[in-house]
Amino acid sequence: MSVKKLEYCLGNLDNGSKLVFETVRRDFPEIQQQRWGCLGNCAECFKKPFVLIDDRQILTGENPNDLLQKVRDLLNNPA
Repeated sequence: MSVKKLEYCLGNLDNGSKLVFETVRRDFPEIQQQRWGCLGNCAECFKKPFVLIDDRQILTGENPNDLLQKVRDLLNNPA
C-alpha cells in the first residue's frame, strides 16, 4: 500500500498521535498530513492513539511509540 495521506483527530493528538504527526512531518515530508476537529472515530479516540490512512484505513497503537513504529513500517515498506 503506497500511503499518500495521514489524517489525525485533534482530540487524539494529546493521546499520542502527535508524536506520529511530528515524526512523519520531519522524516517523510512527502506524505500529506491533515488535522481535523473530529474524524468520527470517538470510541477509539479516547482509548488509544490512531491515524486514518488514505481516507479508508484506521491504524491504532497501544501507545504512541507502538503507533509510530507501525506507521514507519507502513511508510518504509509499501506493499
